[in-house]
Amino acid sequence: MAAAALVNKIVDATGGAVAGVTVRARLRPGPGWRGADQSEIVPEVDTVSAADGTWTLNLERNADITPPGTWYEIIEEIPPASGGTRSFAVSVGVAGGSLLGSLVTPSGSTGLLAYLTQGAADARYKAIAAPGDFLVVTSATRPLAPGNGTVIYETDTGNLLVWDGTAWHPPWGLPWGQLANAKITATQGGITGETNIAGLTATVTVPANRRLKVTAHVGNYSGGGADIYDWKILEGATVLADSAISSPGSGEASTVTALLTPAAGAHTYKVTSNHVTGATAGQVNASATQPAFLLVEDIGPAGAPA
Repeated sequence: MAAAALVNKIVDATGGAVAGVTVRARLRPGPGWRGADQSEIVPEVDTVSAADGTWTLNLERNADITPPGTWYEIIEEIPPASGGTRSFAVSVGVAGGSLLGSLVTPSGSTGLLAYLTQGAADARYKAIAAPGDFLVVTSATRPLAPGNGTVIYETDTGNLLVWDGTAWHPPWGLPWGQLANAKITATQGGITGETNIAGLTATVTVPANRRLKVTAHVGNYSGGGADIYDWKILEGATVLADSAISSPGSGEASTVTALLTPAAGAHTYKVTSNHVTGATAGQVNASATQPAFLLVEDIGPAGAPA
């Protein structure tokens, strides 16, 4: 009969690999199992987790097993200090794959006191994925030790994410959209020099070779006839973009935009206003319906993944 490989990785509560664990697969026949069929299939298979915690079992595919309703019980005999024994009910697909992708809830009595299923979101279950797997999960049940290139769809967030070997990200070739959006809804006055606009600060963490668009939009007001104000987007003391406005009235607004390809890591952007000339203090106009904001967007790749 045709077989497919089922894989998993055993880790402890800290994420460390647990080697040398006996893993046993037992066939659980469905109703109407014919005794003669037992000669065509191995009813129990054992293996041991490797140094990195991974194990592989080659099992007959469920589609080739008669009758329907037959499933495998996978038992990881993990020492109590590393989490204790875990049991899983699985159905082996045509191509096999990760244990997470094979979990099922068998019908009828199983003879087991408890087994872990994908839907149960059991806290003891540490999901892993093989390279190239596509998994449907939630943001709370992401694979603990995914293979590079593993893809997940989170049902609670709607996010489609890819593991790049270090972190989860949306697909590389697409814009990742909004990364941060800081806004204020109350007027700030008394601007007579270089002033940080309270609340218009945003911090984002990005990998290398991503293109960002940083936009500041603020309402202005000055009662002076010859006042000039300069709005800026900065990172630290570095000016990334600025825009000047002369003698702004109460209904005017300024928009400043910076296009960036920052280095990998965390970046904090802020908005300032500078009273360049004139004697009248200026102010930022903002309200619940017309907020001032600082928006950081990922608009796509600037190159291949680093």
